[in-house]
Amino acid sequence: MYEYVYSRLEFQTNGDELALKYSDSGNSAVVGRATINGMTSALGEKNRVEAVELKKLSQDLRESPEEFTATMDFQAISQSSNGYGALPDLNIAFALELLPAGTVRGANKYGVLAAELNDHGLNERIYNPSEGDDSILGTKGSDSYEYIVQAFDESLSQAATYAMGEDTIFDIGGQDVLLFSNATIDDLHFSAIRVGRESARNSLQVDYAQKAVMDNDQEVTNAGVVTWQGHFGQGNRQAVEIIEVTNAQGDSQRYALGRASYEYDHKGYAIGGPAITTNNTIDSIMVGQNSIGEGEDRFVFELSDSSSAEKNQSAYFSNYDSGDIIDLSAYVAFGQGEVSEVLTDQQGNVESATVTFGGESFVLDLVFRETRVDTTSLQEAIIFGQQG
Repeated sequence: MYEYVYSRLEFQTNGDELALKYSDSGNSAVVGRATINGMTSALGEKNRVEAVELKKLSQDLRESPEEFTATMDFQAISQSSNGYGALPDLNIAFALELLPAGTVRGANKYGVLAAELNDHGLNERIYNPSEGDDSILGTKGSDSYEYIVQAFDESLSQAATYAMGEDTIFDIGGQDVLLFSNATIDDLHFSAIRVGRESARNSLQVDYAQKAVMDNDQEVTNAGVVTWQGHFGQGNRQAVEIIEVTNAQGDSQRYALGRASYEYDHKGYAIGGPAITTNNTIDSIMVGQNSIGEGEDRFVFELSDSSSAEKNQSAYFSNYDSGDIIDLSAYVAFGQGEVSEVLTDQQGNVESATVTFGGESFVLDLVFRETRVDTTSLQEAIIFGQQG
């Protein structure tokens, strides 16, 4: 019934008003309206408007389904005493949503979420993946991949969890952001994986869970997996630069995702690395490539700009083990470093460590997630002096 009605809806405009018209069997009636006077100037040159149904307000079909049949007899309605005056009772509530230019919400004819070919003049594109396994193709410009909590059955009032599928992102450059609404860093789990014929674990996998309370007081959880192909590959062309999480109050936190840095010879061949590298100006997420017994990961903290550095920084480690190295030698510009505080769990394993430089002129918190580190190996892993 729902599909039957919606397949017979169309939008019309007279310049000041957008009307939603229902047509069937040669008869029609307006079942929804919205004012659009002045919207053209508000939109700007490249943004667009999309009609969004307000399902909470469109109660007729869901609350009284017995009043309708799968094929309504509109000829009979027109001959009744009320005539077509009864049709406006079929109420479709909708709003108009301003979408920034470059927003991609649906797959193209090839089944891929990709930018439109005619929007090449934009500075940024925004992708909103949905339920199911999405294949997403980014651009060489700035792209934002925004995972927003969504409910796919608004008739439910109880808590519901939706499996969002396994998404794959292939991006070829630019300053890229992977954003998760209604989440914290503890809701994200990072790992390095091998995709296809990659020579090593060059791709990044993010398992995520998001939770929000919708307008109808339904608690909704979205859970899924995102694979970012080639994040650890040579050249950083396919790397994702920023992970952003936004809580229910709209407060956001950004983290730099450690990139893979290689050493090259004069012919351009990689001869060393990779080192997982970040700098001192932003909180960071450091993901190791190697599993236990496969080799060491080297996590390198570079000094980007000491004059603009924050006083405090946090670094969150995933896939860290006792053979890995944490190179803080660049931070001696703040003063000699020392491990000033270590927090352990009930088994005595290190969960976090605070490193201070120059009498706390700079403070770095090292947080170890999904791993256990003993105190001795941590002290041996941290390099403060200059290394060759």
